[in-house]
Amino acid sequence: MPLHDGTVMASPSEGPRKGSGERPSGRKASEGKGTKSGGAPAASGESQEKTPAVPKKGRPVRILLVEDSPESVSLFRDLVTEIENLDLDVEWCDRLSKALTAVKDAEYDVVFLDLLLPDSLGINTFERFDKEAPDVPKVVMSSLDDPSVTKRVLKEGAVGFLQKTGLTPHMLRDQVLEALKHRKTEEEKKIEELDPDERFRLEVLDHYPDGVFAFGWDASIKYSNRRARDLIAPGVAQGLFNFLLQSPDVTETTIMVKDPDRRKGEVHARLESIKIHDERVHIMIVRPMDPE
Repeated sequence: MPLHDGTVMASPSEGPRKGSGERPSGRKASEGKGTKSGGAPAASGESQEKTPAVPKKGRPVRILLVEDSPESVSLFRDLVTEIENLDLDVEWCDRLSKALTAVKDAEYDVVFLDLLLPDSLGINTFERFDKEAPDVPKVVMSSLDDPSVTKRVLKEGAVGFLQKTGLTPHMLRDQVLEALKHRKTEEEKKIEELDPDERFRLEVLDHYPDGVFAFGWDASIKYSNRRARDLIAPGVAQGLFNFLLQSPDVTETTIMVKDPDRRKGEVHARLESIKIHDERVHIMIVRPMDPE
C-alpha cells in the first residue's frame, strides 16, 4: 500500500570467462570473475554462504522492499539515497509470493515488509514471511495506526515497526542498523550451539589472520574460518582445492578475485595435509597477496 512514499568465476590465464546471474526480483546480480595463475583450470561456483552481521567492506547492505505501490517504492528509494555513510542496495517485490521466492534464491540483510499486499493482508503477511525466512531481520511498514498490530509483530520477532506517514532517511537508517545487529550467519548459529570449549577453539580460528578451509575425507569443505569466507567464495575454494589435489607437483597457486562480495585482488592458496586418526585430511590456507 502507498507510503505518503552473483556468479563468481575463476578462469585460466589465457582468457577470462564471464558469469552472470539474474536475481529473483528481476535486477541483474553483480558479476565477478578471477584468473588463476600458472595455467590452472577454471574453478567456479556461486557463493551460497550467509553474509556477516555487518557486511564486509565493499559490499552494500542488501535490502528487500516488499511493497505493492510503485509510488511508495519510488519514495523509499529517494529516502535511501539521502542516507549517509551506508552503501545500500534496494530490491523490490510487489507480492508476498515473489518475496518468498526472492529470499530463497538470494541473501538479504534486512527486509522492509508492508502488511497490506495484493496476495496477503494484515498480520498474516508477517507470519507467512517469518515462517519461510525466520533468520532474516524484518522491519514492518504499515499505514495502519493500530498499537495492537505494532505490539503483535514486535512480539513475534520483527526488529522494528514504521508508520508510513512521515518517514525520514534518519528513521530508515536507524532501522537498517538495528536490523544488522540481529543478522547472524549460519556459521555463527552453529557456533552458538557448541559447548564452551569447542566454541572457544572456533573463535580462535575465526580470528586467525589467514583464511583456513578444512576438507573432510570426502574432499568437501567441512569448515572455513571467517577470514577464508571473506577472501574466496565456497564454490571457488572447492574448485581450487580439486585442482591442487589433482596436481601432484603443485601445492600452491594464486587467483585473482573480483567477486563484489569479497575482498578484491590476488589471493594465494596453499594446500597442506594433516593426519587425523591415521587418515590424511587436507587444509587450504589462503591469504591476500597485497597488504590491507
